[in-house]
Amino acid sequence: MHTLADLIQRHPDTANAIGAPGRDWMSYGQLNSLTRTVRTFLRSAGIGAQDRVAIVLPNGPEMAAAL
Repeated sequence: MHTLADLIQRHPDTANAIGAPGRDWMSYGQLNSLTRTVRTFLRSAGIGAQDRVAIVLPNGPEMAAAL
């Protein structure tokens, strides 16, 4: 099984990862930082890997990354 971290590390930090109309591209480095920050926050709130959470974000790279 591949994790998001496995997929991200295969690319240079400066390469474009996720884009959206009218928005700047999110690089793989930014995506890596975002996923680590969200994971740390969720774990500190007692939310584990098997728990369900709701996502409320506007359309864009952050929403795509959250899914």
